Amino acid sequence: MTMRFSTDFSLKGYLIFPMGTIAAVCAVFSRPHWLSWLLLIIVVLKVCSTRRKELILSALFGGLFACLVLAVHGLADDPKEQEFPANRSAMITAHVRPDSIAVTGDRVQFIMQELNSGTPLMGYYTFQNKQEKEKWAACRDWLTVTAAGNYDRPRGRRNLSGFNHREYLSAKGIQTIFRINRIDSAVKRNVPPFHVLAHSYRLRRICQLAVDRHFPEYTSAYLNCLLFGLKDDDFKDMSEQWELLGIVHLFSLSGMHLFVFLRLFSYLFLRSGITKETVFWLELCAICCFMVMGGAGSGLVRAGIQTALLRANRRYQWQLSSLDCFALTLAGHSLWYPDLLLTAGGQLSYFMTFCLMMSRDSLAHIKRPLLRQFAFSAVMTGCSLPFVWHYFHDWQVFSLLFGVLLAPLVLYVLFPLLLGAFIVSWVWQGIGGSMPVNVLEASLQALQSAITYLTHILPSKFVVGRAPLFLTLVMIFLIVCLLRECQRKSRRPVLIAGLCAGLLAAGNWKYLSPQGMIAFVDVGQGDAIFIQLPFHQGNYLIDTGGRLNFEQEAWRHSKRETSNADYTLIPFLKSRGVSRLETVFITHADADHSGDLQRVAESFQIKTLAFPQGAAHDDVLARTLFSFPQTTDFQQLKAGATLYFGRFPFKVLSPQDNGSGDNNGSLVLYGAFKDTTFLLTGDIEKEVEAQLITDYPGLTADVLKVAHHGSDTSSSPAFLAHIRPREGIISAGYQNRHGHPTQRVLAELHAVGSSIYRTDEHGMVYYTWLAGLPGLSPPKTAAE
Repeated sequence: MTMRFSTDFSLKGYLIFPMGTIAAVCAVFSRPHWLSWLLLIIVVLKVCSTRRKELILSALFGGLFACLVLAVHGLADDPKEQEFPANRSAMITAHVRPDSIAVTGDRVQFIMQELNSGTPLMGYYTFQNKQEKEKWAACRDWLTVTAAGNYDRPRGRRNLSGFNHREYLSAKGIQTIFRINRIDSAVKRNVPPFHVLAHSYRLRRICQLAVDRHFPEYTSAYLNCLLFGLKDDDFKDMSEQWELLGIVHLFSLSGMHLFVFLRLFSYLFLRSGITKETVFWLELCAICCFMVMGGAGSGLVRAGIQTALLRANRRYQWQLSSLDCFALTLAGHSLWYPDLLLTAGGQLSYFMTFCLMMSRDSLAHIKRPLLRQFAFSAVMTGCSLPFVWHYFHDWQVFSLLFGVLLAPLVLYVLFPLLLGAFIVSWVWQGIGGSMPVNVLEASLQALQSAITYLTHILPSKFVVGRAPLFLTLVMIFLIVCLLRECQRKSRRPVLIAGLCAGLLAAGNWKYLSPQGMIAFVDVGQGDAIFIQLPFHQGNYLIDTGGRLNFEQEAWRHSKRETSNADYTLIPFLKSRGVSRLETVFITHADADHSGDLQRVAESFQIKTLAFPQGAAHDDVLARTLFSFPQTTDFQQLKAGATLYFGRFPFKVLSPQDNGSGDNNGSLVLYGAFKDTTFLLTGDIEKEVEAQLITDYPGLTADVLKVAHHGSDTSSSPAFLAHIRPREGIISAGYQNRHGHPTQRVLAELHAVGSSIYRTDEHGMVYYTWLAGLPGLSPPKTAAE
């Protein structure tokens, strides 16, 4: 291969090559995942394919520059080296960042920086009284806190496709948690005048509190979201309805909001007689302020940097192309935040921006504004699908229509009105009770009611599931090919139809997957077992988990009570493409086994609900059963019944009679998937274990779901010696107050040669198999 060299070569128009190399190197240094290496290899191959010496050298120097910058800042070091030992007690003094203070119920969390080491920490504290809660909720200043507590390491992924707290905090530059037991002092910190960023954080907090103080519920919730990127409990309740319509992204601050903000900003200042030169510099300041005050999310930072570059390019005639400005933005953003291209926000923002740039000429040829808006929304929706399906697992088919209808309302009506109301509130302190704000509040309530009504009459979201990563990459490739084909003057309809068909086929990947699964889901201190047959032929759930409720004072309750399933079970089921459950089994009525049944029923269609008859005597469970639709069949079970998970039979071994719904009335199921036998014991105690030994003298199992979370009331030595499980699965909550599993149970399991898997330590434990092939996989965990 020969390389060409030109003496008059300019990088203008080709900056995507060195800047793309910088971004790829940053991704590799930040997290050497195979995906980041693949990105770097693609960039290198693309650069080399040009056979231009100048481009290859510029990309090489770009990569070396990125390595140098990352090495200087220490970002390439192993983050574990910066962590403190888990559970180490300490007394620390730290600065608390005001805009990170979040009070929920009787707890508060905040970002703080330890004075001695300069280490950033995420602090968690439980209030001792109502007055302490009110004091923290009203805090508007930087604080210097002296506190006693324990260091802890953030937990990683608890369930497949689940929330990864460790990665979430790592993206904020935090590797360690500090759980505070006692606060000895919390005094105001005097911030030096030249610490502009620190004062910005304080101003953001002041604005949030001012909005809460001056405006009624709906107005304050929308204001804090659209101006400051703060989604409190009030807005989370409202946003659920927007999410069901597939357009909740309208409330994530991005380039669209910045565009409207700058249009208003420039119009007002130019109309007031300020020169264009002055307005240009004011715009740059406004962009910086909007980014910081809006929370500096990936989409907002990308929009801010790119907009500033485009305006400076036009002002000073640098003759950079739009792609050059995009490339410079990507490189600069990656150097500041190396994880950028490995996060959902970074991938979505930059890919969609790139796609819009590719389709800009095609959109410009559309003369009718409404049709152009529809085409723009179609490009946005279509290009986001691989990421929406991969990260969020479902899709509202009507989101394109609602995007066209409601995006102008949110961006060009609601956003300016809220911005104007906020500005006026600083001059007119009594604006909250004024007629204009009352009208705005009533309008927002009416809008929310209309959105809620739409969610009730429209079909639910199409649950796609989380496609394998390679299939997501294929979908991205198909979209790029589709956009390139649409740019051609002589388009090929057959090829366009084929590419669209490929995307639709990829969206139905779950019906082509030959994998089956039995998963012991990590739902904290509770049980939930999920079974999925190959080719999506059946989905079954044994118990739903749930939170044990304890009596608390009223002030300790949060505004928005959420179920445990919202963060554990439901996201996992959606990631597996579940929209319907053939059968849900409730082993007994305890809240940690059936407490989230109502929430699961709201999220998925349930064909059959099976439970021991005694469980229905529980008042809470009986009320839940009464709320089920008539389309759900109820099946009451006791010993002797045979169930089928597809073609796999399971026998009910207990209870022998109707039972009372307590621990000893739990369903006990026994059967096999492929050549591996499972004994699922609910919360049975030693008395029922002894009865099982008597009734089934030949009973053994490869896998035992250890009863009652490893409590001392269960797992007698005689029972474990009788079953002799190869693996014992214990479902227990992390650092639970009951001390489950007990050391005695762990020792007994070891004594019979069982390998122990615990959801409190390993997260989800699961087995898989492939249709047509013998045997199950060895046990796997979400932590692997």
